[in-house]
Amino acid sequence: MTTWLLPVLTAILGALGAGIATRHKMRLDAAKERSDRDSARAREMRDALKEKRRAILDDEGANIYVMLEPVEDEGAFLHNAELRARLKYNCERTAQWPVIHGYASRREVVETYLGDAIADLEAAVRGDGLPAQSHRAAWLDMIYEKEIPQPRHYAEVAAEMMAEGIDPDFEELQYEASARSESVGNEATDGSSRGCRAPGDSKTGERGAACGS
Repeated sequence: MTTWLLPVLTAILGALGAGIATRHKMRLDAAKERSDRDSARAREMRDALKEKRRAILDDEGANIYVMLEPVEDEGAFLHNAELRARLKYNCERTAQWPVIHGYASRREVVETYLGDAIADLEAAVRGDGLPAQSHRAAWLDMIYEKEIPQPRHYAEVAAEMMAEGIDPDFEELQYEASARSESVGNEATDGSSRGCRAPGDSKTGERGAACGS
């Protein structure tokens, strides 16, 4: 019995080993194929982003968001999740330049963040790990973090930007304006529902007189 069982077991184990090896090779081939596709796409995106950067710097009136949107859209097809996130982040920071226009020039922001994005894409083409964020981008990030969580009132920022000939056409301004209007409306409604204050109250005004009439 042993004489015929041993060859059978050997054949089964050999088949299993061959199957595992084949599956491993297929996974390696698939990973290499994805890497090659990412490398080819990153090369094309690097060239496109260089052209976009040149065009943005040459035209002060260029809409940065509109110009970078196709690059962001193409970046969504990259397999490397970290590269996708870095590319999106750098494009968004570049387009948000008006938020820190009083602290850094348009050229400085564009060259810094798009320079980092191009360096990331070049690393992907070489097959290297992504480089660390540049010191300049880290410094600009600190300014963004200072301005975005607790900014000067958006209406004030918008007025300053328009005085300098910059179009403050971004959603944050509209959101802040609408939130402020809603807050004022709620306060007025709450005040009316509470009724009049006593005549000696320092906050009695026209509303108090109207309630007393």
